[in-house]
Amino acid sequence: MAKEIKKAVIDINHRQDDLSSTSKLIHAHRGETKGGFKQMSYYLSDDLIKAIALKAAYSGSDKSQVVRDALVSFLINELNDLKKR
Repeated sequence: MAKEIKKAVIDINHRQDDLSSTSKLIHAHRGETKGGFKQMSYYLSDDLIKAIALKAAYSGSDKSQVVRDALVSFLINELNDLKKR
């Protein structure tokens, strides 16, 4: 089991660039607000979903927190621009 997880992590790390180019935002809808967060839905590739689950399992965070952390890291410049307005 540990070897399978390690192999999956290696495979996911090697395909990270491919995932970012093939994962496409197709649809979003606004949902309820919970704890200061709004529910949004996005379509993700199977590999990206698996990577989120692995990261959540390793870090002890929930999947929503993993996605928020990744987006904040990826969109840091845009977030800073929004704060300046």
